[in-house]
Amino acid sequence: MVQVDFSRDWRILAQYLSSDRVASLAAAELCQILKQVTGHDIPVVVETPTGMPVIRLWHDAGKMDGFDWQAGRDAIDLHGHNT
Repeated sequence: MVQVDFSRDWRILAQYLSSDRVASLAAAELCQILKQVTGHDIPVVVETPTGMPVIRLWHDAGKMDGFDWQAGRDAIDLHGHNT
């Protein structure tokens, strides 16, 4: 089991934030929930930060609605699917 340490300087990566309503909403909701859970403000960025742990948000069309995720010590990937 992976343990995620949110006392580290995490960032939320949403590369298509300005042009994608789904990414904007997902990033805003994730920020809000993580603030409630961790007590930390985790900034959203549009470029991959160097040397910092990152939560990568991305999505594409899929066969059904839902998401996949994978977590590691330095990265969490959240991949949404929508029809």
